[in-house]
Amino acid sequence: SAQTITKTAGADLTGSQHKFVKLDTNGNVVPIAAATDVPYGLLLNAPASGFEAHIGLTGFLKVIVSAAVAIGDYLGVSADGRVVKVTLGTDTTKYVVGRAHKEAAAAANVLIQIEVNTLIPRTA
Repeated sequence: SAQTITKTAGADLTGSQHKFVKLDTNGNVVPIAAATDVPYGLLLNAPASGFEAHIGLTGFLKVIVSAAVAIGDYLGVSADGRVVKVTLGTDTTKYVVGRAHKEAAAAANVLIQIEVNTLIPRTA
């Protein structure tokens, strides 16, 4: 089962469901702004600023991919919080957020289920 937490949305997250978010300096969640940002967790709902954001920290969760991935691929985030394949030992400025559980189609913006773990961020 998934491990989740509730935080306050520090920005409008109505268009960010199924994308990764980060913490701001106040401890609120805001959108990922760069592929090198430290992901806090996966946004499970779509709150407006100031409302409760439900965040998935671990578990099998649905995410939006930015390009095709294969089963077993390690995944990081794109500059807008979608997931993208990362290569361990090569993409050392990006953080691993999980592994692909099911293969995604070649098109961007496909919703797939992955094994998420953002409890202890580590670079690829």
